[in-house]
Amino acid sequence: MVGGQDYGFFLIDSSDQDLTDVIRLGLESRTVSPRAARTLRDQLLDHHFHDVEVAVHTEVVTDYKLMSRQLKSAAEAAVAKALITEADAAGWLSEQAGRGRRDRFLAAVPTLLVSATA
Repeated sequence: MVGGQDYGFFLIDSSDQDLTDVIRLGLESRTVSPRAARTLRDQLLDHHFHDVEVAVHTEVVTDYKLMSRQLKSAAEAAVAKALITEADAAGWLSEQAGRGRRDRFLAAVPTLLVSATA
């Protein structure tokens, strides 16, 4: 069995989903292969494994504190890549912190799990 996260499927609720999607690209830029997990099935099949099955485990996070560092890192990366302005990042981070204070924060982090036999 092998597995990994695919940041293309990473979900963060926000009032500005377009901005959130751009910030998620910032998160992806901090990862060596942010979408590698989606190729695991092909890789196993290419290496002659059998009975290849794919499952997705999704961790739902409603505690802002658990994700706050990762969100800040993503926003900083988006600014560094000139995808958004510092004001955009600050406003988005403020919204996410506010969601946390009001118990309205929501993120979903999927992990692809691929099993096979040799």
